[in-house]
Amino acid sequence: MGTVATLQLLKVLQSGRKYSGKELSDLLEIPKRNVTEYVKYCRLAGYNIKSKTGKAGYYQLKGDKKW
Repeated sequence: MGTVATLQLLKVLQSGRKYSGKELSDLLEIPKRNVTEYVKYCRLAGYNIKSKTGKAGYYQLKGDKKW
């Protein structure tokens, strides 16, 4: 697991804005498929990350943790 990249992902998402997978991939300098994997790790840790698939897809951190 890319712990550093996962923490960097959370740091970027803390802005509250919506990011496409490509934007996150470019910002973090990681492959796009890893973005999905790191979002999964964040969700498992309790972070509420909203996402939408498709052409207008995005990731967005909603609040802090679920608990």
